[in-house]
Amino acid sequence: MGKRVVTPGILAALASVLLLAGAAAAGTPSEWHVPLTAATVSSGSNPNLEFGTEAGASDRLDVGIDVPHPPPPPGATLDAHFISADTLFPELDKDYRAPAESIRWTLSVQSSAQAVVLSWDSTGVPADVELRLTGPGLDTNMKAAGNTTLAAGTHSLTIAATWTPGLIPTPTPTPRRDGDEVSDGAGPVAAATPSPSPIAAVSTHTPSTTWTPAASASPTRMPVSTAAAMLTAAPALVATVAPSPTTGATPGVPPAPTATPTPESDGASAAVVAGSIIGVILIVLVAYLALRRRGGAGG
Repeated sequence: MGKRVVTPGILAALASVLLLAGAAAAGTPSEWHVPLTAATVSSGSNPNLEFGTEAGASDRLDVGIDVPHPPPPPGATLDAHFISADTLFPELDKDYRAPAESIRWTLSVQSSAQAVVLSWDSTGVPADVELRLTGPGLDTNMKAAGNTTLAAGTHSLTIAATWTPGLIPTPTPTPRRDGDEVSDGAGPVAAATPSPSPIAAVSTHTPSTTWTPAASASPTRMPVSTAAAMLTAAPALVATVAPSPTTGATPGVPPAPTATPTPESDGASAAVVAGSIIGVILIVLVAYLALRRRGGAGG
């Protein structure tokens, strides 16, 4: 089987496909409308202004889409309208353009008596479209503000719409549970520390000290005299530790204050007595073994 060779023509075709796919993924500008009002305190207003994008529209009067601006009545001190490239209808109340990456509208405002307040509603503008109102001494983000005030006089303003794919702001994350990433709106912060588990705390406990058995000592034989003395003293030790059969008191020990006996105290006393007796028995046994070993060594 022969080798397949990638020719420049194939590379160019692949590049074209990738460019088309990227353009399709980016999408196209959408349609949107922004209502706008120009008003004074007592010298009239124009609440019929509107601009935006509409498929098939142009920078001239588009019948069925745009709306011409009627001449102001005699004596009017306020006049506000959009400027069109149409020679027959150069003034529009509603001015729509075809969706595009960059669009400009010209807004004319004239007021000979009072200041003019421009107000608008830009909630219908897509998130990836930037909208600004500019003029002499004026630069307003129309998506961040909803109105602006113009001094009395003649103003020629520009409304600029710029479409930037991917300009959609990142939504604010919702609060998380323990251990989940948390965000304060400006960026991710350290993950919340989960509450420690009591079981884990017990299972992972490390003792502060470690018991190490001592090295065993070398066995030492007990002298016969010592063993004999222990055997002789054993009966006396038993008599000293064992309670008196009549009073329950230990000889040689002052009697303790009288108290109401309880099952717990009775059990503790019995344990002490039993331990003492066992200790005496062990002493006797050790002495006996020592004597026996001594006797075997002497034989």
